[in-house]
Formats: sequence, C-alpha cells, structure tokens
Amino acid sequence: CANANCVSRQEIERKYIKPEFEIVAKKPLTLRCVYCEHETHPQYIASSEKNNRYHSADCFMLEWIKPEHLIIFDSEVEAKDHGFSPSQYAHISAKRG
Repeated sequence: CANANCVSRQEIERKYIKPEFEIVAKKPLTLRCVYCEHETHPQYIASSEKNNRYHSADCFMLEWIKPEHLIIFDSEVEAKDHGFSPSQYAHISAKRG
C-alpha cells in the first residue's frame, strides 16, 4: 500500500500480513487497500499466469485477467524490474482501442 500510515507497511506487521487490495472500479482501474482504504490507480497490469508481459491498466486485457492473478505496477520501470516486458497493449488505452 502506498499509504505510509497503513498497517501493512509497518515492519513488525509485515511478518503477519501482506498488502491486499480489492477492485472497486475497472474504468479507470481503482484498487482499495483492505486495511486502510487508501485508493490507488495503477498504470500497468500483468497476469501471474501468463507470459511475463505487462499492459496498460486501461486496456481491454484487464477483463481477461482473473483477480487472483492480477499484478499491478505503478510504472514501466517497476514492471521491467520484476522481469516483465511490454506487450503490444502496454501503451494502448481502452479509449483508443
């Protein structure tokens, strides 16, 4: 969670809990922390069960990824740092096709 005050960011709690989010909207993609209710709008998404490709968070691929396999990234650098490569949909928004 990006909220510095969130319990999931406290070092002592990291042993027992991990950040957890619920999807509250898909357009634009909006996630809410289950611990502090902080909302975030990730820029890129990927699937833990697919081919290590990341996509724009507002492209149609969001509909194809099961919530339990959804991986979110705030930047392309973060996606690449985790071993993901851009898909052909990394820079295509749902509005443009």
